[in-house]
Amino acid sequence: MIMVFRKYREGDEEGIVDLLKTCFRTYNTWNITVEDWLSYEKTDYGFKRELALVAEHNGKIVGHVHIVLRKIRIGESLIDLGGIANVSTHPDYRGQGIATKLMSLVIKTCHELQLPLTTLLTGYASPAYHIYRKLGYTNTFFLYEYIGTRDKTEKAIHKLSTSQEIIFDELKEEHLKQVMKIYDKWSTKYNGMAYRPLEYWKERILKKTYYYSFFYDEREAGLRIIAKKDNKIIGYALALLGHKTKRPYWPRDSGVVLEVAAISNKYLKPLLYEITRRLLKEKVKSIRYIIPYNKSIKEFLRMLEKVKGAIYMDYIIDQTKLFKVLIPELIKRLKEIPINENISIDISSPYGCTTLEIKGNEIKIHNKCNSINKIALTRDGIVKLVYGVSIINDLICRDEIIHINVSDKALRILRALFPKKQTYVSIIDQW
Repeated sequence: MIMVFRKYREGDEEGIVDLLKTCFRTYNTWNITVEDWLSYEKTDYGFKRELALVAEHNGKIVGHVHIVLRKIRIGESLIDLGGIANVSTHPDYRGQGIATKLMSLVIKTCHELQLPLTTLLTGYASPAYHIYRKLGYTNTFFLYEYIGTRDKTEKAIHKLSTSQEIIFDELKEEHLKQVMKIYDKWSTKYNGMAYRPLEYWKERILKKTYYYSFFYDEREAGLRIIAKKDNKIIGYALALLGHKTKRPYWPRDSGVVLEVAAISNKYLKPLLYEITRRLLKEKVKSIRYIIPYNKSIKEFLRMLEKVKGAIYMDYIIDQTKLFKVLIPELIKRLKEIPINENISIDISSPYGCTTLEIKGNEIKIHNKCNSINKIALTRDGIVKLVYGVSIINDLICRDEIIHINVSDKALRILRALFPKKQTYVSIIDQW
């Protein structure tokens, strides 16, 4: 059998769409069309048809994966990455290593694109998961959501009651630039949040109701509200009404809170109260909250069921470049612990070796790796350190540090440079 692995060519979209409908129940019931697939280029800055990779046998597309470009936030730094989507192999061709070869081509293509990182989402311990692990992808973090039946939610909503004088209105195009500023500030609280340009907001959030990756419905299926205080926008919330969707994905008697963001945590309660109230008014039988944990709403969230979702996995293409992109955030963290002398630290992993050369509040990154201070981490360890999923002490306890030989001062610097921070990827931006 001669199998050809290549990049997209004009006309491949029909074979790709047929394969997606064959391999994924969700795409089949949602009834994805060729027009849908082509339209993603308009709604998503990161979707480029030339980054679709296929396996072809006798003119038939039997395998597929798509690299979706994203910029994600780690504090003050934005990292370019290749998000891996729609990994699929035709049922008649499984067990022949097609997915493995396609994913190897993904890594090669990301090298060519000079991306420091490639990421994906998958089910933990699924057949695909084992392929990714063999290729060197990490277990970075799990996504979570909160679910409440109607009776549970009606009880929980009282935990959100507030006396603040806030006015709620519909989100309109004229509000977008102010809402974008709120999102940009709010997203610095969580590592992993995606960059969203203005057109992205217009196409995916205002004109349509995107509720997961490539799945969307018409504008009417969504709820979009803003909160105002003293005539100033202080936050917004986005939700979906299952019974108003025209294409099946979520249960029709459910509501989904897609995102809630505010200029301050104290405004999350009234925003969450209002979007929940509006969903309950629509007689939904359950509500899913696909939002990150926040202390200000912890009493509300505790009354719901917390459900573990997909696992987020990474492969570092260029470790030294990744650390160079992180310099703005690392400098910000370094300023919190003034250093009066020069020090360098080598950080190594199966992905490579990188030197952090620190002089006062300045950091230089290179890959000479000849420092006295050395720390070697596993694949999982290095990525968890970068995202803030785990701190040095956590990694030691979990055997994700292979060896460490650093001075007390170097250890103090490492702890300051890589603090624990919550990770979160909005369902709207997933790939």
